[in-house]
Amino acid sequence: MMEAIKTKGELEHALSTVLMNGKTDQLRVQNELGKFECRVTRHQHFSLLQHEYTNEGPLLTIPITRKTPCITMIFQFGGYSAYRDKHNPFLLPCYHQSINYFNMYDCRSLVDERMRQHDITFVLDDTFYNTLLHDGVMEGNLLTEKILNREEFNTINARQPIDAGVQGVLHNILHCPFKNGMRDMYITAQLKALMMLQCCQFHYAVSDKPAPKDAKLTSRDRDTLMAIYDFLTERYHDETTLTDLSRRFGINEFKLKYGFRKLFDTSPIKYIQDRRLQFAGLLLRNTNKSITEVADEIGYEHANNFSIAFRKKFGVAPQVYRNGLG
Repeated sequence: MMEAIKTKGELEHALSTVLMNGKTDQLRVQNELGKFECRVTRHQHFSLLQHEYTNEGPLLTIPITRKTPCITMIFQFGGYSAYRDKHNPFLLPCYHQSINYFNMYDCRSLVDERMRQHDITFVLDDTFYNTLLHDGVMEGNLLTEKILNREEFNTINARQPIDAGVQGVLHNILHCPFKNGMRDMYITAQLKALMMLQCCQFHYAVSDKPAPKDAKLTSRDRDTLMAIYDFLTERYHDETTLTDLSRRFGINEFKLKYGFRKLFDTSPIKYIQDRRLQFAGLLLRNTNKSITEVADEIGYEHANNFSIAFRKKFGVAPQVYRNGLG
């Protein structure tokens, strides 16, 4: 439902209410402040939160509190998510993920002025993960040990990119082919797999021991590759080759290709293509541009080639995605 909300305070309150009321709900707002869509889908032991904000107004500060233990799994697909508690700021960049455990929390979600934000969050009740962890499925994992001992942790600032494995599971959840009881069983199984993937990937983020290092990559190499990743995240529209990146950042092409795949589970050129296709999805959902115009804007000379690439990534044709069915 499109809400008749006019002021910044009303918008912050409405978004906070939807996020915290513990039930399936949706809020859509479009006015001089921008365009905001917040969807909450409540399942038996977890909630799925989806945010798509285009803020044309001032900074928004959205209160979020919870008084019972939970795991939150956040996946950033556009812009960045910013949070602040009483002591610390937390920033999750585009195409990064986090998993966090809280006995309770009281924080503020910050939406910067002139910013577009798109993220997906799962909030898991203790009844969802306790059985899985007590069965010893992930014995020896530091995150699961902390959860069982009710020790809080926050990995938002750990800078862990979303890899292909996580993307695949997210796609399965968001495009579930089943209905009713079978749908619940399927999504629950996929969500357990997603949680286990994250626990493995963030094992060293909560450890006092450093992660094992690749002998082919020095600390300086890793810093350079992270700088390249950030550059491509922001400059994916630019025409860029491996040679351009190698010269700009002072790294040889072999190490660039090897290191980028090692750290981010994709190639630099594939990452650019994925970022462009994600942007195409935003254009399809938020503008009236034709598919040919969208294809041209992200560098495809032929709309048919764009449609093939788009379907391969999102599982549906551009027009189907535009209609909200993807």
